[in-house]
Amino acid sequence: MVATRTLTRVVDLDDGPGVLGSGANQQALLWDNPTGKFKAAAPNLASGVAYNSPNSNFDLAAGGIVNDTWYATAGGVTLPAVALPAAGTYLLTGMVRAVLYVTSGAGSAYVSFRLWDVQGAVQVPGSSACLGTNQVNVAYHVSMQILGLYSAPAARTIQMQGMRSVATGWGGVGAWWDGYGSVSLSYARLA
Repeated sequence: MVATRTLTRVVDLDDGPGVLGSGANQQALLWDNPTGKFKAAAPNLASGVAYNSPNSNFDLAAGGIVNDTWYATAGGVTLPAVALPAAGTYLLTGMVRAVLYVTSGAGSAYVSFRLWDVQGAVQVPGSSACLGTNQVNVAYHVSMQILGLYSAPAARTIQMQGMRSVATGWGGVGAWWDGYGSVSLSYARLA
């Protein structure tokens, strides 16, 4: 048999940590399974953000770049990475000012971005964004958001990566940070 109790207001609890509403700043009421009571404690949250250097171009049109290969560094610029401090569930948010300008080639051309767990060697599930065109000599500059909800098994480094696909002639492809947009990666620990 399981006893069920309906709570109508927090102040009705007799299993709280004393007088409710008098906790210190930066604390919340959290359930403690071992004691079966609520306790006032600081939530186990963490957050961080990383940016590319101002006026830098992650240039996937640079020499030596191969189609359909993921890169963290291109044209001497490395996309942002964040260090998740411990195991937990994190909301990851990337912002990319994507650039796609094709000068020659048949069919469609793409620039894609994803979030990559460096130590686990896996893509953060659902964390990809793509910009494509089948137009030649038309430049596209688009701000794209990359979101991922990730359960890290331990402290991890999450790296943004980019890839180009298909076209043979590139006037510009990658991510730029200038007065019109930026490239960033941030995280917030949820649990």
